[in-house]
Amino acid sequence: MKKIFLILIGGIVVFLLILFDNYTRAYFNNNDRIVKNLNLLKQKELKLNYEIFTISVYLYKNFDPIVKLENDIDNILDNLTNDVEFQKKKQAYKDFLEYKKDIKAKINKIYELETIIAPLKNADMYTSELINKLPISSLPPKDRRLWLNIASNIFLSKSSLDETFIKNINKKLEVLKKIQNSKFNEIFVKNVELINNLFPLYVKEINNVANSKTLGELKKCFDDFLVETNQKLKIITIVSILLIIFVVISILSILFLFISLEKENEVLEKISITDDLTQLYNRRKLQMDIEKDKVLFIINIDRFKYYNDLYGIEVGDYILQDVAKKITYIFPKQYNPKFYRLGADDFAVLCDRISSDDELLNIGKDVIKYISDNSISYHREIEFHIMVSIGISYVFPLVETADIILKKIKKDTTTNIDIYNPILNEKENWKDNMRKVSILKKAIENDAIIPYYQPIISNKTDKIIKYEVLARIEIDNKIFSIYPFLTIAKENRDYKYITISIYKKAFEQFKDKQIEFSLNLSIDDIENEKTMMFLYSMIEKYPEVFKYITFEILEDDAINNYDELKKFIELVKKYGSKIAVDDFGSGYSNFAHILNLDIDYLKIDGSLIKNLIYDKKMELIVETIVDFSNKTNIEVIAEFVHNEIVLQKVKQLGIEYSQGYYLGEPSRDIV
Repeated sequence: MKKIFLILIGGIVVFLLILFDNYTRAYFNNNDRIVKNLNLLKQKELKLNYEIFTISVYLYKNFDPIVKLENDIDNILDNLTNDVEFQKKKQAYKDFLEYKKDIKAKINKIYELETIIAPLKNADMYTSELINKLPISSLPPKDRRLWLNIASNIFLSKSSLDETFIKNINKKLEVLKKIQNSKFNEIFVKNVELINNLFPLYVKEINNVANSKTLGELKKCFDDFLVETNQKLKIITIVSILLIIFVVISILSILFLFISLEKENEVLEKISITDDLTQLYNRRKLQMDIEKDKVLFIINIDRFKYYNDLYGIEVGDYILQDVAKKITYIFPKQYNPKFYRLGADDFAVLCDRISSDDELLNIGKDVIKYISDNSISYHREIEFHIMVSIGISYVFPLVETADIILKKIKKDTTTNIDIYNPILNEKENWKDNMRKVSILKKAIENDAIIPYYQPIISNKTDKIIKYEVLARIEIDNKIFSIYPFLTIAKENRDYKYITISIYKKAFEQFKDKQIEFSLNLSIDDIENEKTMMFLYSMIEKYPEVFKYITFEILEDDAINNYDELKKFIELVKKYGSKIAVDDFGSGYSNFAHILNLDIDYLKIDGSLIKNLIYDKKMELIVETIVDFSNKTNIEVIAEFVHNEIVLQKVKQLGIEYSQGYYLGEPSRDIV
């Protein structure tokens, strides 16, 4: 949940920052564009005024720059008129529309001024030509001075826009009109009269243009634009401050959540590598810590099942906790030991390599002595004297080799501590294998492979609903479980004899009883032609018995030929037989395989059921299998139910059937 909240906060912060960045970027870009257009408009109008002034003063200037400036102003006006963002600046846009109306009027006046300037410039130029052609030698000095004085007044009036010079010209023009019989004088007078007529209009129009209020309106528009922009900027500033505060709070929240998650991860990591009961490290942590130059001690509490079953789980847990404390206390700290609980009644100590085997044994013996000498007092009511056995190994894989020597110790009651020796253990294996081959061969030859029957109980009615047929070997009045001989039987290709022998005796036992029973069948059996031929003969001989049979197929067998397996299942189901997957959970537990086969039962492996009340992970696995079975209409059988507590737990989990020594040991006879 915290991770989702962390991601959510981070996402919101990033989204708001992007949103705010895009908004402010667009806002400033839009304002910058408007400001540039307003400034450009001002520059163009000032340039226009300048061009009008220069064209009115200088005779040879043309109107092209003015026309270009007028077109530029029109384009800028259109851009600003259609600018959506500018339209949002209510007062500034209103000022602009007023300016636009007046600048258009100003441009129209400039057009009118152009119509006056053109003939006025022509008249001025013609006056200059006439003065140049003045017949100075034939004129009296007085008249010559008069013409020159009029011409200079014309140029001064145009340059200064002062009508006083025109009035002076009018006075002197009356004198010129009196001069008779002079063609030059007549032309000169008419040209001056034209100038006199145009000049008042020229002065009026140029003053109208020069005194236009457009620049003031443009300044007001710009000022109002800045006011409105600043008002919006205040809002943006407030929002940015709030956003910064939010970002800071978000960052602090993210940091807090991150630190909290780190702490939780540390706690979870610690939980995942710590045994809940003893607070020692667990098997997972041991696998992580194993490396070269290490020694592993596996310490097992002798007869722990006895204490657990006789006094209950609470006392058993108390013993485990006390033994854990004793191990951590007595073990020498100079070897940097780490302490683990592997599960049930097994503990482990991983420490630095100790070169001397004698020293290893001495350390182990000290641990055994300390635990046995210091009894455990449970609430001062019961006192327990605990003994432990220790297997030691520095040979990889450490856990497996230490466990091998520990199991050997458990079988050999003459010692309670030993060190794994690969050579000695190989010899032991060879001897054991030779012994097994001999027993198996003798059993096959003497037909000494016999069926035992273990009941399977309904968890709803607590009644027996069927029996599983189990193989045993009877040699010299001793009964051996078939399990240790199966690997040898497969390697020596004797496995089919075990199957055929048990099947014959089982069919003979149940042929008239109408009792359901289970037979174990391996993939090797299904793929073995001789075994299948025998089974077909049994179908012909006992067709009515097959509807009472459940064939249990081992889950951890490698299935190489699914077609053969499906073919077999289809065949026996025609006669009413059912199919169970045995030891489910011990191997790869391929749920997809189960869905591809027509399965009636799943038998949960005993290793899961045995540790169900000690290990939450085992419980989770079993819950998953039960949930899967419920959804696929497959019934579940719990194996290795060895006490009442496990039985109640199995029932609580909704498992339909149970099997185990607590409910009924395998027996030669049917109960």
